[in-house]
Amino acid sequence: MSGAARRRERAAGLVCGSTSPLPARPSLTTSALAAVGVWQGVFFIALRGWPVNALARRAPRLLAGNVLVIVPGAVTYLVLRDLAGWRPSAPPAAA
Repeated sequence: MSGAARRRERAAGLVCGSTSPLPARPSLTTSALAAVGVWQGVFFIALRGWPVNALARRAPRLLAGNVLVIVPGAVTYLVLRDLAGWRPSAPPAAA
């Protein structure tokens, strides 16, 4: 692979030779996971699992709980990124 092709891949956020579905930008992943973590705190700490604790069976409760935090977390991330214009920045370089 030529140097120009590698630069294009890096600019597109791809890791050379990687098969990972995650982007090569850790700030994107960190920001999205932080948004999911906020919703986990809201639903499972502040509300004590209120929306899903009424479900008796374990499998539906786990599925509902995961959907309940991942979907609002993704929406929060997209709203803050696109509508509010808050773009995740690159982490500071290690010394």
